[in-house]
Amino acid sequence: MFSLEVCETLKGELHELLNKDCNLGSDDNKFLNYVAILDNPKTSSGLAKSWKEEGNSLFSHGDIDDALEYYGFAGVMLSLIVLEEEGAASFCELAFYILLNLAACFLKKNEFDQVGLLCYVVLTFDPCNVKALFRRAKASVGIRRCDLAYWDLLPASKIDPSNKEIAKKLNEV
Repeated sequence: MFSLEVCETLKGELHELLNKDCNLGSDDNKFLNYVAILDNPKTSSGLAKSWKEEGNSLFSHGDIDDALEYYGFAGVMLSLIVLEEEGAASFCELAFYILLNLAACFLKKNEFDQVGLLCYVVLTFDPCNVKALFRRAKASVGIRRCDLAYWDLLPASKIDPSNKEIAKKLNEV
């Protein structure tokens, strides 16, 4: 689905997005860099997956700040691993999940600019990603830009016409 070149570009976006103004301490950075240079990139991506799953658990229990931290660690880890052709598609899929989960956290915190930025990155690589369109639309509603929300909800409703949440939000907008 995604070439190694596209995944490398996504990795660069992920690195820029999550490492800029990152609140990681020096010990955190040392650990992440150590894990990133392991001989087996599957080990690093496995660690990123486990951090994503821990973030999911925290999010489902309402612990948004800690979920953000775990998703952030997972994303930073992904941005540091060495990509191989065989793992390119799974890398992109995991990166999208992490970015969209971060966006869900920022929606809960009403940090709508962050949501828009994260969803923009996902949509740059996957323009038909319904979750990214829907979350960015919700962020647009949050900043009272229903016109922008409409332009995300319209294609989302065409991609997933049975999605009742999208239809409801589209009617509201």
